[in-house]
Amino acid sequence: MEIDLMNEIACKCIHEWGAMVTADREILLNSRANARILIDERVNSGMTIDLKKGIESIVRQELEDEACLNVLLKWACLQRGDSLIEIFNGAEFVGWQGTFRRIAVSFMSMDSMGIIAVKMDGVIFLSETEKRYGEHDSRWDEEEPFYEGFSKFKMTQIMVRSELVNSSMNETIPLFVGSSVEALTKQKQSNTIHKAAKFWKKNGKDGAIFRNLNCLLRCDLTDLKWIIFGARDNDFILSKTKTRGRDEFEELINGVEKMYLRLFDILKGIKRFLNEVDVSSCVVEFPVDTEEGTVIQITEATASETNGLLTQQFKQRFNIE
Repeated sequence: MEIDLMNEIACKCIHEWGAMVTADREILLNSRANARILIDERVNSGMTIDLKKGIESIVRQELEDEACLNVLLKWACLQRGDSLIEIFNGAEFVGWQGTFRRIAVSFMSMDSMGIIAVKMDGVIFLSETEKRYGEHDSRWDEEEPFYEGFSKFKMTQIMVRSELVNSSMNETIPLFVGSSVEALTKQKQSNTIHKAAKFWKKNGKDGAIFRNLNCLLRCDLTDLKWIIFGARDNDFILSKTKTRGRDEFEELINGVEKMYLRLFDILKGIKRFLNEVDVSSCVVEFPVDTEEGTVIQITEATASETNGLLTQQFKQRFNIE
């Protein structure tokens, strides 16, 4: 898939892998063919789904698990070969799509954010240093337990090899993006997000733009044509509220090119810093207030900051000191 954004910058998906995540957080391989399927009739007819059924088999993914790279690193350990560049299919950056999304939309969000980058065998691994939810993200918070998964279906992880292409500069940054998928139709075109209906309540012009940019990025980074949004009531009954195609999000907003340029510039800045300073890791913080104004700050990471990013299993598998 390739998106034409005024011939300037785009994200295109080259290849994808998939994996099932068991209750013990183990990975079963391999390709989106193994993904859990939500049958089309259920999606198209608008039938409700009781999230409480089969809940004993569903393991909640905590926020701290989302930010770290454990699942992606487990996947890498199961692959053949010892070259990380080959295992990640030539990608220069590896991370969760949520991390890439938050970097991209930071051009319009003043929420503080920290990214830690570690370079190993030519591959740069990205992870958030801390989850900091600001005005936009707080609307996802709920006091009651949030059940991630549909009745009698397992959660699925997919990994997508994408390319961030800046045609005006004739530069490409290959990405390897991990993402959780709640459901897919038989045509494998739809991602279902069962968040609260308040997601669609108007919260000012900037809030609407922010939400649409996030949805557009979710589609582009993981090669989805549609997103189906569901509303869940207090009895944990899910019903479909809206279905929107990828192009609809782009039509609703201005600033798509700024979003991709922001992602491109920050990733390029990380690469430049690691090469010029000749270090293997760095911390990126933004926005940072200085005398010159609000800037993005990149500094060398300390050993304590990088110590927990790569798992012991991953270090042993690839002989990392």
